[in-house]
Amino acid sequence: NFRMLQNKLKRLKAHGESYELWLNRNTPEEMNIAQEVRSYLSEIVNFVNSRGSGITLPLDRPPSRGNKMAQSLLRHLDGVDVITLLFREILPSIEDFAGAVIAAETAGDEDGARKHARLHADTVEILTLCNQLMCGYVNENHENQLEAHRFLDLFITSMDIGVQSASVVAEIFRGNDLLVVRFEQNQVVQVCEQIAKATHNPESMRILHAITQIGTRPSQQLTERILRELTHPMRESSVMFLCTHGEQFEIRNKLCKQAQTSLLPQKLRDETSMKHLPPLLTYHCTLVDVLAACANGSKHVTIVEAKLQSLYPLNSLLE
Repeated sequence: NFRMLQNKLKRLKAHGESYELWLNRNTPEEMNIAQEVRSYLSEIVNFVNSRGSGITLPLDRPPSRGNKMAQSLLRHLDGVDVITLLFREILPSIEDFAGAVIAAETAGDEDGARKHARLHADTVEILTLCNQLMCGYVNENHENQLEAHRFLDLFITSMDIGVQSASVVAEIFRGNDLLVVRFEQNQVVQVCEQIAKATHNPESMRILHAITQIGTRPSQQLTERILRELTHPMRESSVMFLCTHGEQFEIRNKLCKQAQTSLLPQKLRDETSMKHLPPLLTYHCTLVDVLAACANGSKHVTIVEAKLQSLYPLNSLLE
């Protein structure tokens, strides 16, 4: 309903602008505001990430195809401005609450530690819902991707706080050649540093996957920079989970067997989906896709292939 969505966005905007008045949730009224924010965000997420099916998005999964009607309504109602305002206003408090938990624990204040831990968890949930909404808003919608690209720095700089900002970055670029060519060299470095820092978390790797896979035409300079940064001596050991031999090879076999038990019946299965894979196996598969894309169409085939063969020998691939 257009009017209901409009009213909810107005309320979210007002709450974002007055966040400092309810950030500590000290009174029932302030707690009700926080609950309203969570409820409204959840309802809009449910709307934008489904196509009338009412199926909601699990917090740890990439988004499904966006609801085109919802995407259009949100665009006409300046929804992206409302959500980014809310996100930007709330974002600094996540670090404040985390610091308050540590300070309370150090001081032996158990009640204070529990209170600030609850506030931190609540803040994480709100920011994650904002990002889920953004993912659905831009998913497979070039016009919305271009609009959201204005706020790219906001999401790149918050990739490391556990609220799925990396998923937003990936969805902004996925399948959009106009934006892929604008992916900057320093942003490749930022993403690769986050990949190394997060240690085999597939979320940040999906950004590189989004800018190198079918439907995009990344420049040779971009793919060569990706390969160079992924294999940088300072981060290669943290990034490269290729399972070519030894313990990693055995881990992958166990994960594959585990994934087989999670497969849906054939008629319900999306052959391109990785939802049945354990996160570590998802990371491995996404990394291999990214490395393959770095060699695809390169003019310096011998250089790129030599580097990739040193990482992943042919015999290991065949096995």
